[in-house]
Amino acid sequence: MTSVTLKWLAPDSDGSTPITDYKIYMDEGDGAGFVTIGTTGSGSILQYTKTGLSPGEDYFFLVVAKNIVG
Repeated sequence: MTSVTLKWLAPDSDGSTPITDYKIYMDEGDGAGFVTIGTTGSGSILQYTKTGLSPGEDYFFLVVAKNIVG
């Protein structure tokens, strides 16, 4: 089983509303686009581990900060 741990920095500005969560998306490069694969459940958690990846395949990830506004 292959995995990757994504790590990121909090944004410089939270728009005056604290970050409550980070949403993680993945695109397998198959034309289906990005799909939600998980959330951190907290604005203070700045990493996420995705398991079950196949060796030799390309994967693309996107992390979006969320606050109470959305």
